[in-house]
Amino acid sequence: MGVPDDKISVVLEASYEFYGTRSANETQSFCARYGIRGNYLLFVSNLYAYKNVETLIRAFAELDRDSFGDYEVVIAGRDYNSYQAQLETLAASLNVAARVRFLGFVPPEELPCLYSGARVFVYPSLMETFGKPLVEAMTCGVPVVASNTSSIPEVIRKAGILVHPQDVEAMSRAIRDAATNLSLRDELIQRGFERAREFTWAASANDTLRVIEQTANE
Repeated sequence: MGVPDDKISVVLEASYEFYGTRSANETQSFCARYGIRGNYLLFVSNLYAYKNVETLIRAFAELDRDSFGDYEVVIAGRDYNSYQAQLETLAASLNVAARVRFLGFVPPEELPCLYSGARVFVYPSLMETFGKPLVEAMTCGVPVVASNTSSIPEVIRKAGILVHPQDVEAMSRAIRDAATNLSLRDELIQRGFERAREFTWAASANDTLRVIEQTANE
């Protein structure tokens, strides 16, 4: 748009204070209520086409059934423009329909249990202005696999595994590593906690005030 860099200030968003890890009992109770059994990969967001959930489903279908046969993909978010039907058709064509679960809208106050129970949070979006679910997932202590596009690397930095959003094989490998490599998993969780602590609404307010004051002074 031709705007000079020195005229641009980035103010980061944050997650709400009720996000955080939940106990095993809380997550088990939540999962039982939604019919979730065993390990699961998680995606959270409204189902817009640019969220690219099809790459997650294709990557899931590539995983070794001997090691991941008891895994499910859990997708939480409102449908948009019948995208869910397309995803259901894709899952059926890949013979994983029985292991791809659509929850629809989940109230925000219940999401911490959903995040905390997940084995890996996967965010294959093609483009984002921020990507708040990334911060929510890191705050709740789940390893993150996400796209290496738009704002996502800036949010995640070294706290997750970043892959090309349309590289099915790379995403499948990243999911496998985040789920099964215990030392890597622990490292991603710790880095996620550390990175998530940098996103607060107090910091957002202070940065916004700084921009207002600087502009007024100029």
